[in-house]
Amino acid sequence: MASDWSVAIFGDSWVAYSHPTWPQVLARRLGAQCHNFAFPGALSAHLPQQAQQAALSQNMPRAPGGLFRKETLVIVHTGGNDFISKMAQVIMGGGVSEILRPEPGKQEADNINQLLEIMYQNGARNFLVSGVPAFIHLPIFNMIWGIITNLVNSGQLSELGISPGDPPSLPMEVQACALNDRWENMCDAFSSRHSDANCQFFNEVDALHSLRAKLGEAVFDGSMWDFSMFHPTVYGHEQIADEALKEVLQHFPAASSAHVPTGAPAAKGTGKGNGANGYASVQAHIAAATGLPPPVAESIAEPKVENGTTSSSAKQDPTQQKKDGEPITLQLRNVKGDMSFSVSCSASSTVGELRVAALEAAPADQKQPNTVATLVYKGKVLQDSANIADLGIGDGAMVVILLKNPKPSA
Repeated sequence: MASDWSVAIFGDSWVAYSHPTWPQVLARRLGAQCHNFAFPGALSAHLPQQAQQAALSQNMPRAPGGLFRKETLVIVHTGGNDFISKMAQVIMGGGVSEILRPEPGKQEADNINQLLEIMYQNGARNFLVSGVPAFIHLPIFNMIWGIITNLVNSGQLSELGISPGDPPSLPMEVQACALNDRWENMCDAFSSRHSDANCQFFNEVDALHSLRAKLGEAVFDGSMWDFSMFHPTVYGHEQIADEALKEVLQHFPAASSAHVPTGAPAAKGTGKGNGANGYASVQAHIAAATGLPPPVAESIAEPKVENGTTSSSAKQDPTQQKKDGEPITLQLRNVKGDMSFSVSCSASSTVGELRVAALEAAPADQKQPNTVATLVYKGKVLQDSANIADLGIGDGAMVVILLKNPKPSA
């Protein structure tokens, strides 16, 4: 029975707001006991200490011998405060922060990895890790589009392959893809290291895109977010919990076997507040996040490489290179994740050749005669002259494709 299960929550608890957060709503949906070790303003660097608190907790259900019961679902939702702090550097004129550089989120992922390992060593076997909600329709992003536009047009985001004149949303979409890929790979690697564990990635950005499409832009934009401009309302948390429940129903059937099909409350009001008050709230939240000295976190070691291959305890690389000239198949998807297809090419193809093949293979209803394709891999926009093998793109790799019309000539 699902009531035999417990949910342990880690990360930022948002307890400054009186309503339950989506992980707590999810626990209610599952009819499970809820143990919240998250706290307001928490950074990802606080995760190891939260895990240690859980390990010492007398309230966590235990199996004979003292380890956590296997009927424990660990939910991790973190990284938002880390990246709010980094975006604050941009807002305050501090230039290009780590969040706007290639392959962001390494330290944050290492911190999550430490929590997973600690919880595993203490008996937990089921993990749901939420992605960072770097969602371009968050109201808070309206505060930074002008700043991002200046960074784009001044060439300061060239490391991402962003060119002057590109829309300001493009670098944020690229970085959201990069973060999602890192988080998903981390979950896959953890499951590969621990064959008796089930670690699933909940793509919150895709979930938010799906909700906006399902609810309609007017309802979504007006009801999902509170005055802080990035925290969900009661209605918003209920909606995200419904999306997370789908992930649990699919990947954790034992935990979800008796879930409670409770409907979300009706949306009330706009969920928005005065812009000045919202900005003040954001600054207070940033101050809270950066004012907590994070404990020193030791990074989890990368899988060992022996004789050019990963050790047996590490995940087999799905993008393992084939010899030059051999055909390979790549998986492509758009930023939202609602378009995906595969394309075949030579292992020695250039990015330009891959881009042409990808544009030709893209669904007909997603392109026009003048549509151009931009390819993104691990947070970096790819340049036509580069060879895909040199970029580590091999058979089975996932590449993000952005389709857009060319800008009219002056």
